[in-house]
Amino acid sequence: MNLSNEMETEEEKLLGLFQKMTGSEKEGGLTLHEPLKNNIISLRRAGSDEEKLEIINRILALMGYDCICSEFLEVVFEDVDFSNIEEVEKRVDKFRCLCLLEYADF
Repeated sequence: MNLSNEMETEEEKLLGLFQKMTGSEKEGGLTLHEPLKNNIISLRRAGSDEEKLEIINRILALMGYDCICSEFLEVVFEDVDFSNIEEVEKRVDKFRCLCLLEYADF
């Protein structure tokens, strides 16, 4: 049994969280192609908020979504270390709760 094929990579987990944030996790089928993977790797290493915003917007564009503004980044991902999957997941879950409370939808 090859465990490496069964285990989700950190990049795949982050892509899954972006899908969850956009409400597209049930659609499935999004492949972690090279441009997405490279941007997710860059995001995990990003330092400044401006750099994070630029990379997140590239990821969203590659997924077929509109860009976010700096205010969205501040509200949802302020001071998030994108190399910490658990921290990102908590923020995405909080964002989804806010969407559910505010709009009754994701």
